[in-house]
Amino acid sequence: MNLDFWTMKKIFETYTGNSFLDNALYTLEGLGSCNITELNVEKLKKLFQDPYKKGHQSLMQLNKRLKNYTMLFTKNGPLHNDKEFGERIYKTLMESIIDGFEDEGENICELSGMRFHKKFETYYAETLQKIGYPADKIIGKDKTINRCWFPLIGGLGSDAQALPQARRAIQIHPIWVVVMQFLPLSAVIFKGGVLLVDSSNFEFAKLMVAKFVDEIKSRAESVSVSQQIENYKDYAKGNYILQALSILDDKEDYDDEYTDINLWSFSNSGTGASCEIDRVPNRLIRKLLAFKKDGYTSKRLGYILNNPKLTNSFLESLETNNDWWGLYIPIDKDKNLIESKFLEKYYELIGKKINLDYAKYIAFLLNIYVEKEKNFAKLIDSSLDAYKDDNYRVEIYKALIKATQEGKWSLEHHLQIIDNPDSFPIKNTFYSFHKLIHFYYWKKEFRNELPTLIQCQKTQVENACEWLIGLVQIDKNKEKTINWLKNQQYYAQVTFVEILLRQAKTVSMKSVLTYLYDENWNSIRIGLNELLRIFFNQPSQRQITFGDENGIEENPFTDFAEAYKKYYTEKYSNAKFRMLVKSIPNDNRKFKSWLGNTLQEREKYYNEYPQENIAVFELDELMSNPSGERRLNFARFAIKFSLLKLTELNEYQSNEIDEDFEDVLEETELIP
Repeated sequence: MNLDFWTMKKIFETYTGNSFLDNALYTLEGLGSCNITELNVEKLKKLFQDPYKKGHQSLMQLNKRLKNYTMLFTKNGPLHNDKEFGERIYKTLMESIIDGFEDEGENICELSGMRFHKKFETYYAETLQKIGYPADKIIGKDKTINRCWFPLIGGLGSDAQALPQARRAIQIHPIWVVVMQFLPLSAVIFKGGVLLVDSSNFEFAKLMVAKFVDEIKSRAESVSVSQQIENYKDYAKGNYILQALSILDDKEDYDDEYTDINLWSFSNSGTGASCEIDRVPNRLIRKLLAFKKDGYTSKRLGYILNNPKLTNSFLESLETNNDWWGLYIPIDKDKNLIESKFLEKYYELIGKKINLDYAKYIAFLLNIYVEKEKNFAKLIDSSLDAYKDDNYRVEIYKALIKATQEGKWSLEHHLQIIDNPDSFPIKNTFYSFHKLIHFYYWKKEFRNELPTLIQCQKTQVENACEWLIGLVQIDKNKEKTINWLKNQQYYAQVTFVEILLRQAKTVSMKSVLTYLYDENWNSIRIGLNELLRIFFNQPSQRQITFGDENGIEENPFTDFAEAYKKYYTEKYSNAKFRMLVKSIPNDNRKFKSWLGNTLQEREKYYNEYPQENIAVFELDELMSNPSGERRLNFARFAIKFSLLKLTELNEYQSNEIDEDFEDVLEETELIP
């Protein structure tokens, strides 16, 4: 075979997709200033003999000095564990593998797919014989590929990391053992382990590793050849991301490329060998690069990513499109030095730019409607942390009510700022806006125009509001209810019970339980009442068509109502049944007595006139929630409601005082 042809033969066609192998290939490219497809046997051997091309030290000599070498290959390899033969084993073995490179054979590399014939164990055995290693020790020496030659690889020899079920050593092309020996020349430290850069954008990964090659080369050349080369360390995730952004920002076509980054941190030491990955997806990189386009936001980004206390929470919030606490850190105690440019860019990138408009506008309303002589006004004018005050939400709500009365706010706008628009129980909270509102109030940066409504799919809270508003609007006593809902002192006490009873035939128990009660039948109307207060304080109110699913419902109260109607109409008549429903008492004590007597009379009747499949109802079960706790208020309502559905009454009218207002009418008669 022509020797010149063989030494010029290409070794690699492309990258492999294996992070270890590719990082080693990137290192070779950085050292040789060539593309991986141009690397041949001759160039590889020259790089092994003189990586920095200055004739000072070989790869073997550099690896003996590099502190990161033992992090990659442990201290059990020949370079660090064999003073007599170690260097000769290392040099002879590596050069033999390079000289003997082959790309054909019956064996297939399990890491790269490359074919070969001669195994690493054979090269190792021949090397030991060639250098005069004691013959009686060659047989017992572990000559397989293990963690001394390839990180995190479990061997079948003395390697404690081998899996118990392993039956053979992993098949790896010997040339990769040589290639991996170059990895220390780019190995930097990340989270206490060695960093590997993995990316779908090979060109980017190559450039980033080349920077590490230059850094370690600089360190190696700055100390005597007899001194150790210290690790490239004291850098965290944010520092490496900044380096990545710098590389991408320098590329003219980065906008057209898909780039994600995986930062691997692995340890190959002892029984604690491990590996973990920090992922930086393409969408996050795009957002970070957007900060780089402006001088100020780029500088602020650098400050954040260079600060380990800020980096992780910032990246997590930015990636998940959530608010980040660090946006509100003042540069100086002087309020005029709190910057907003970075914050506004952040909100633009997480798709919540409209939040800025709402925050500025609500800050504007606070500035108008908060009474300046009050303690709250003094608080928000003097403290950066005023948004943490327990009354902050309440005071904002008061200002929004005043704005609503003057046509400067609406329920539609309000529903776009509440925290959980699809959750029950309904809560009129907007804590996610508190910091942002106070930020602009503190800065006195206002917006005096109501933000444009965002058209989006209706939320569960919006559905609940429309359901109850529509119900109020069709009720005969709507004016009375609306006036109470508008009143600051009494809006929270409106229960809607009498309205629901009057409209029982058109309302489903499912909706009642969903919107007005929790799973234990406790009333949860307060948040909903606050939202309706906004709607009915609007100078102009649209008419909402009421609608509900009013099909067949199955629950203990419906079952009781149907069984009781059957019994009562059999014993008396439909007419008497209608009168019975109207006479059910509103007082809990009287209701309990009524229900107990009713169950006894029904039981007595069926004892006298037995029938098959007669349901039995227990008093305690009808008055208790699913957790076994007494809920007389709800039980009284639910039984009345279910019985009313079975009557021919067109409209329900209680024979007692309207329950919605019975607790407060004793104090004042608000409505004539």
